Amino acid sequence: MLAGNRAEVGSHCSSHEARIFSCDTGKGVVSVCASQDLSARSGYLQYRFGPLGQPSLMFPEITARPETDVRVRTLTFAGGGGAYVRFRRSQYAYVVYDALIKGSGGRSGVAVIHAGKTIANLSCRNPAASSLGPDFFAAAGLVTDADDFEIPVTVWRRRGRSSGRRVAGLPSLRKGETLTTVQISPSLGAASGQLLQAAHRP
Repeated sequence: MLAGNRAEVGSHCSSHEARIFSCDTGKGVVSVCASQDLSARSGYLQYRFGPLGQPSLMFPEITARPETDVRVRTLTFAGGGGAYVRFRRSQYAYVVYDALIKGSGGRSGVAVIHAGKTIANLSCRNPAASSLGPDFFAAAGLVTDADDFEIPVTVWRRRGRSSGRRVAGLPSLRKGETLTTVQISPSLGAASGQLLQAAHRP
């Protein structure tokens, strides 16, 4: 029998299911729910997303033993680690992740991938209730993912010019500075992040 993390977080999972992951992204609640009998031979695992109590997406549609549609992996890198579960649906994939990254703290959420490219990332607004990890993966008999996935992490770098005004939610700036957002690959370290976009503040 599975016992999902029971922190006080809203969830699409019923009282008869194990809540493997759940959090509020601000765009909707993302949950991974499992039957209590999930194992290498029985049970189901399902991704659900939408307003609390009214999920607009549930996949796989049929609650059956996870086969080719579900893959998992545990991540290990310097100063932290994490885990994720990937739900494949045609050309789309929904990757629910939970990680702790040195210098950045906890990172949880769901990334939406289409044709191999990340088209959206919804981060949890508050700490997620999560049981993702090697113990759960082994107990559930889930198959290790063969594809790559990097936990999305956004950090701020100072560069360029700015008026020095305070921008809500961002670090305070001195005159002559701007901010740039950088995507970090935890496996490569913060020094080798890929620049995504520059955020110039007037």
